[in-house]
Amino acid sequence: MKCRKFFRSNSGVSAVEFGLILPFLLILLLGIMDYGYVYLIKLTYTNAAREAARAVAVLDVTTLTQPAAQAAAEPVVDRYLSGIPIPKRPPVQVLAGVTHPDAATTAASVTLTLSNFRAYALIGFVPLPASLTAQATMRWELSSP
Repeated sequence: MKCRKFFRSNSGVSAVEFGLILPFLLILLLGIMDYGYVYLIKLTYTNAAREAARAVAVLDVTTLTQPAAQAAAEPVVDRYLSGIPIPKRPPVQVLAGVTHPDAATTAASVTLTLSNFRAYALIGFVPLPASLTAQATMRWELSSP
């Protein structure tokens, strides 16, 4: 008689169901956090590229060379990325380019590349690209090519 009551009892069913569902909910929550963190890094690198392109675009276009554009862009990128919440910030490859005044439109272009991007996932449950590339281009408004 006691055995029948034991098997018909519903006490503890909610705890068992919660224990079965909890790992899936945690994986979902951690995946959302991981993608949010990756998106934050992507936006920060895109904004750093935009700020560096702006720094290059305000220079004198008639005397600007590739090394000068690179030298103007790198400190801006370093200063902008110093606030990013990555525990160990990796070196970033900065490529700053300029189309010359004889072209139809004079523009400054900055490309940032972060290699080994997968190492910066918080949890590692979600697939990430191997590298992150952010690019920005700004044209000179006041220059006369």
